[in-house]
Order: sequence, then C-alpha cells, then structure tokens
Amino acid sequence: MALQTRSSLGGATSASSLSTGNSSSDSGSTSGSESDSGSEQASQEDGIDESLLRRDVWAEAAFNRLVETCPTLRAKKISTFERDSKSLVDGTLTYGEIMFEPFAMTFRKIRHLYGGLQKAGGKFVDLGSGSGKPIFAAALLHDWDELLGIEVCFVAHKTSKCMWPISP
Repeated sequence: MALQTRSSLGGATSASSLSTGNSSSDSGSTSGSESDSGSEQASQEDGIDESLLRRDVWAEAAFNRLVETCPTLRAKKISTFERDSKSLVDGTLTYGEIMFEPFAMTFRKIRHLYGGLQKAGGKFVDLGSGSGKPIFAAALLHDWDELLGIEVCFVAHKTSKCMWPISP
C-alpha cells in the first residue's frame, strides 16, 4: 500500500509517499479483553464476521498508539495557530477529528450492507486531511493500493508525517 500526503498553500506543494507493506493478514489478534464482548455484541447486531471485528479491535489499539503523539487539542491548536497567523479566515477551513469506532463502523457497513471493500486495493482520499488521522485509520482498516491526504495547512501536514512510524 502506498501512503501519500500533500500540503499545498500559495502554490507551494509538499508531498510524501511511502509503502507500508500492510496486508489484511497482518492484522493481529486480541484475547479475553473487554473489547471482545463489545465486538461480540456488535457482531450479533450487525451480522458481521467476528474475525473482522477482532481485526478492528486490534486496529483501534494500533490507531490509539499511533495518534497519542498528537491528541485532538494539540492538533486543533496547531491548525488554529496556522490559520490565524496566515489570516486564513475561510469558513471551510475548520478543524475536526474522527473517532475510530464510528469510522470503523462505516467501513463495516460499506462491506456488509453495500458489498464494497470486499477485496484488497482501491484508493482512499481525504481532502482536508489535517493531522492525518482518517488516513491512518483507513490504512489500518483496509489493504488499500494508495491512500492520499491533501491539506492546505503545512504545519498540520507536517504533524501527520511525525505520527507515521515509517519514514519515506
């Protein structure tokens, strides 16, 4: 899988890409945790393959470790500082975050209800990727060919590169 991030502001563009070597078979497992009981309940409610839910539990733990270096408040302050210092007052430049579980639930629904994401591959694009958390979550939830995050705030883009443990 290739991970690319780009930052563009005032004509200057910063981009990076890397290969993670991620595959759905490298998903790990959990045993006897509180999350397992929640997974079983979700599995019964949604009729979703329990092995996918176990992978999601592993992915959520990996996501939390990955993003702990940039908590929501820090990322929001970085974004606000850059927008204020560059007088970027456009109302569309608003900082927001994802929570892993609702994001993973969306992927499960795409698979289960709509038949999507059944095979490895595809491209995930996040416009306004901020500190990159949706890109990281998507990378953990599916074996994409390519992930692309596009962000106009350079500092937020740079923050996302600091969280990813693999150097390009």
